[in-house]
Amino acid sequence: MSSSSGFDATVRAMAALSGGGVPSAADVALSAACIAGGRGSISYDDAPDLGIYDAAFAKEA
Repeated sequence: MSSSSGFDATVRAMAALSGGGVPSAADVALSAACIAGGRGSISYDDAPDLGIYDAAFAKEA
């Protein structure tokens, strides 16, 4: 990842992903590419609304 996104971006990606378990190579690659491209790290401030799935699967078949 450091060869494609740069060492600094890869280190920053690893630091950003270090809070919740072991990140996959894909997680690091995506985050490093975003940082190298000037977007910064990815953050998900709003939890996804999965209510539509709850409603679909709660119905009896």
